[in-house]
Amino acid sequence: MSTIKAVLTKTNNQLEEAGFPAARQESLAIFECVLGKTSAQLISSTTEKVTPIQLQEINKILARRLKHEPLQYILGKVSFLGKEYYCDHRALIPRPETELLVEKAIAYIKKFELEKGRFLDMGTGGGVIAITLKYIFPSAQVFASDCSLEALGLARENASRHNREITFIASDLLENISDRFSVIIANLPYVPEKVWLESAPEVRRFEPAGAIRAGSDGLRHIRPLMRQLPSFLEARSLVALEIWPSQTNALRQLAKRLPDHTLRFDNDLSNQTRFAFFLPNCR
Repeated sequence: MSTIKAVLTKTNNQLEEAGFPAARQESLAIFECVLGKTSAQLISSTTEKVTPIQLQEINKILARRLKHEPLQYILGKVSFLGKEYYCDHRALIPRPETELLVEKAIAYIKKFELEKGRFLDMGTGGGVIAITLKYIFPSAQVFASDCSLEALGLARENASRHNREITFIASDLLENISDRFSVIIANLPYVPEKVWLESAPEVRRFEPAGAIRAGSDGLRHIRPLMRQLPSFLEARSLVALEIWPSQTNALRQLAKRLPDHTLRFDNDLSNQTRFAFFLPNCR
């Protein structure tokens, strides 16, 4: 039997040779999952052996990853703002950009004292935004909607795992929604078609295309949402969107439908315009 160190090095080398930029982190994540050890324990292990069954499982995972299947799908889990969630092909993998969107939205919710209102996480996917909001604002009524019944199934599993009370609704945008909300976070598909066609194999081959691509300008869903929003917002409310940088001019025009709000754009970790916040006008 080979040692953990030897098999870990070999796995890392195979991922590096295949061009995976985070080969070291991915190798450790695979071994953590299969061997049930922390990264520190794996790195310090010099003589402990890998069993044949463990080696078989490691090689099975590695083979899938070398075909560019996302590691989060293979391992069945993803981290979002410090908490672990189930993750599989039923929903899009949460991105660091979305973590930042939620962090900024939380700050605005506190600033405008909306903590005890009704919140809607539209296009919830695996439910991570709704669950995070319920953790931070336990007095809020949190709703989560998606047009994909498969995604809603995953979101319900995550809500149960975290013991958070969320009301789930199957809805295309706001068509099956009847309430008004003080907070709407809509992480809808917003990627222009050309950008999606040029995206990484992990995205094009494995993640649900309907949760990403959104027509030539990426506004296939955001445009009708903006028409619907006025009938679903409380007098004092916040709307948060994740967007593509090229969509700012169109959103300035669409913002005229919300005259009681001020549009503010914000940047992601790469300093690209990624978020649109419709803030309640100060009275």
